[in-house]
Amino acid sequence: MSTITADKFLDFFIHFDPNNPNHRRAAYMLAGVIPDAAMRDSAEWVKTYRTANAQPLTAETVQWSEWDARVSEHFTVGEVFQFDDFRRQRVTAENKRRIVKLAARLDVLRKQFGPLGVTSWFRDPVTNARVGGVDDSYHLTGGAADVFPLQFNPLEFEQWCEQNWNGGVGRGIKAGRRFVHLDDGPKGVWDY
Repeated sequence: MSTITADKFLDFFIHFDPNNPNHRRAAYMLAGVIPDAAMRDSAEWVKTYRTANAQPLTAETVQWSEWDARVSEHFTVGEVFQFDDFRRQRVTAENKRRIVKLAARLDVLRKQFGPLGVTSWFRDPVTNARVGGVDDSYHLTGGAADVFPLQFNPLEFEQWCEQNWNGGVGRGIKAGRRFVHLDDGPKGVWDY
């Protein structure tokens, strides 16, 4: 039995022709096996699908006061601030611009490796000191995020980032942490 992944699902609909009776029949067969709750307007995937932005987001168009608002195709304000109002209240316009730019770069990884969890992104100086961050951390500018793949081998993800990320890479997985640090600074790799 094969597993239906998001890529296979998307591939199916890329070729969907509503005028082809075989395609319509296949879509009805698929709908017949999806639970009713997943097909309601209130289902999270339906809301996401219907509210996806056709235009790229900018720091000025993001609804920063809403936790569920998107800063990019795949990342939300809540993930950027870890649902912490203290952090959100201390972000500047320049921080927001860097957050949106980094989010667009992380979207590329998301498309290649599947969903990414976020353990830390923007940190104000107080939060940064509390978690033991360095004084010149890229997290202070919104230009760094600590992420991990939800559906991909974390060590392979980290190795790919070491070789391909055009910026800073902190190897957290190899150090026994749950994340890889990615930033928009100069290309470089270090261990925690």
